[in-house]
Amino acid sequence: MDFKPSLPLLAAAVAFSLSACTEQEIAEYCAANPNDSRCSSVQPSPTPSPAITPDNATIDSVNGAANAALKAGEANTVRFTIYDDGKPLSGSRAVDVSIVHYNGNVQGTFSNGAQKIATTISNGSGSFVITPAAGGKISVRLTVVETGDYFTRNLNVAAASTPVNPSDPCANVGNPGKMSTTQPVTQAEKCAILKAHNDARAAENAGLPALKWNDTLASQALEHSKKCTLAHASGISHGENLFWGTPGGYSVADGVNYWVEERKYYNGQPISADASFNKYGHYTQIVWKGTTEVGCGYARCGSWAFMTCRYNPRGNIIGQKPF
Repeated sequence: MDFKPSLPLLAAAVAFSLSACTEQEIAEYCAANPNDSRCSSVQPSPTPSPAITPDNATIDSVNGAANAALKAGEANTVRFTIYDDGKPLSGSRAVDVSIVHYNGNVQGTFSNGAQKIATTISNGSGSFVITPAAGGKISVRLTVVETGDYFTRNLNVAAASTPVNPSDPCANVGNPGKMSTTQPVTQAEKCAILKAHNDARAAENAGLPALKWNDTLASQALEHSKKCTLAHASGISHGENLFWGTPGGYSVADGVNYWVEERKYYNGQPISADASFNKYGHYTQIVWKGTTEVGCGYARCGSWAFMTCRYNPRGNIIGQKPF
């Protein structure tokens, strides 16, 4: 159609459809006829967004600190920025983050347990959560979904100060040292104590459940060891095993295995108060089927290292068998 925006009377006298006009004609007509109700319902197509060409990406922080390494075995929050022509990418964009390779035994997963996640950035900034294993570097790829452009960045992974696998707190914790000072047990010692106990329980092939660690029992056991009195505590509701030896000469596992050696004296009889109980009572407490938790602590007592382990529920009930 053809009309003159400067002649609104012509437009009022002649019926026509705005939808048949070009966007330029609609704009000119509606500028000249702002009261025409049709102008509010006829909208020109939006101007297409300019093409983006992301050119870089940075890792800005790990757990809130710049240039920090990922912590092994922990969920780490990583913040990043994607740039276009040297400036943070404007608007909101979809981004895929994936692990593309890792060195040696270095592995990792994102917070959902996968090795690829979808996230969103706002004005160039975004974040993801990743849980890596120990040592080396993990390479992550940030892919802007809209363009397919990607940027690969390496993240250093700190040595395993915490377990590699949170579901297995005894993975890669190293070997325990010897008992020589007064201190709470280390993670490695805790794992060694559990292993020594549970290996003995499994060896009976009697379906004995594995013991779990109890920090409260461990604290109580440490306090008893610090008394340096080589005698069982009185008035407690838990089971208790005691070991003492030369400081620096024995590990916590050595102490547990010393008790386990009593197995050779036990012949399957019910627990009784006779003298033979003293030969195997430590062992029967270790393999008592109803016991589910253990906690231990040791102290330096002059020329002795003294270790106490507490058990819940207690075992060695008179007239009963351990399993």
